[in-house]
Amino acid sequence: MELDETQLAEAVKRPALHREIVGGYGGAYSLGVTRTCDSDLAQLRIDDAALAVPSEVVVHGTVVPIVVPRTFCQPVPRSANR
Repeated sequence: MELDETQLAEAVKRPALHREIVGGYGGAYSLGVTRTCDSDLAQLRIDDAALAVPSEVVVHGTVVPIVVPRTFCQPVPRSANR
């Protein structure tokens, strides 16, 4: 069975999935749903330059690859005076 973007997007809302992927990591990261140019499958994408994550995770009984681009920069909050 293959999951579509909507099903994965719903799964990404679950804190348990975040814990499974990033464990107790306390830094900034972004977890979302993506497709790569070489695959029609929906995949999870996590952005963080230093985070070690599994290459895949099981969501609703389906193995879903995790894509980790290494170009993420932590966002800097704007000053309240701007």
